[in-house]
Amino acid sequence: MIHSDNNLEKQLNQMPKPFLSDTAKQTICQNMMNEWDQQNESKTFTIKVSYGLASIAAAALLFFFIFTSSGVEQIQKQPISFLSGAPDIEELRKYEETFVGDNSSVSAILYQLPGHNYQQKFSLQTREKPYGMKVSYGPEELGNDEGNSYNKYWSDSNAKKIFAYNATALFALISNVDTIQFVLEGEPYVRFSREELDGFFGREISEYAGNNRLWNSEVIKTLKDEKRVDDLYDKK
Repeated sequence: MIHSDNNLEKQLNQMPKPFLSDTAKQTICQNMMNEWDQQNESKTFTIKVSYGLASIAAAALLFFFIFTSSGVEQIQKQPISFLSGAPDIEELRKYEETFVGDNSSVSAILYQLPGHNYQQKFSLQTREKPYGMKVSYGPEELGNDEGNSYNKYWSDSNAKKIFAYNATALFALISNVDTIQFVLEGEPYVRFSREELDGFFGREISEYAGNNRLWNSEVIKTLKDEKRVDDLYDKK
């Protein structure tokens, strides 16, 4: 058994040993280096692409925030029109020649005029002439956003136009009301007489009832003019 092992060892020693030439070694080494470089280039490309996509996404997100924030700011700066939700005078024609004592019709008219969302109450004075009415407006319990909207809607400039508009509509539709007083947040704001607004517009207010052409060309046009509205209040 020992003899056989010795013979096998001699045969193995006599076998030619593997040999690589210098050229072959250089070729193998160069191939390994090339493969390593390719792997690194692939990783570098992937990293560059990732960074590039991340940069594009960040830029797009920044642009979105800038655009939306400026858009919101621009919207917030826009004034709320006193005509927001106001009907054409022709839509109220069915209430033409209403009497100041007709509580339900007066309530229906007020409900369609600007500011009705903030209307708190109204009262009618019908015991003796001059017949009159008083309408009160103010906030309820409002959240921050609603509070901001309320303050913008009832800015001094807007309130003046709302009350002048509502008084003109009420005088046009309620044939026997002589005076109208508006109260804002518990404080008297303004009081108009029919005679006063007849003189301001240069015609009897009753002529505007159901006449949309006259209403738009005279009442709406006049109340959009800040100077004319200020003149109306300055004379009080």
